[in-house]
Amino acid sequence: MQNQLQTIHDEQYVAKSSQGVAVIDFRSDWCPPCRTMDTVLSKVATTHSEVTFLSLTVNQEPLIAKAVGVMSTPTILIKKKMAGSWTL
Repeated sequence: MQNQLQTIHDEQYVAKSSQGVAVIDFRSDWCPPCRTMDTVLSKVATTHSEVTFLSLTVNQEPLIAKAVGVMSTPTILIKKKMAGSWTL
């Protein structure tokens, strides 16, 4: 199965981003650069099956974005688990 950019909700963030490397796209519905970034990440996802690509729409799901300090969109966060802890 080909990897793809997955749209998630706040309550899915921990479960979906807790394995290996995760790229999280924090976006807004009204943001033209966000739509461009979605296209780019969707293409990259098809060639990197070892990475989880997630998209979270902050104007609909603000809790996680606020918790990790997202101030504007698009914001891309890369999360990697190393030696029992997380690196952002």
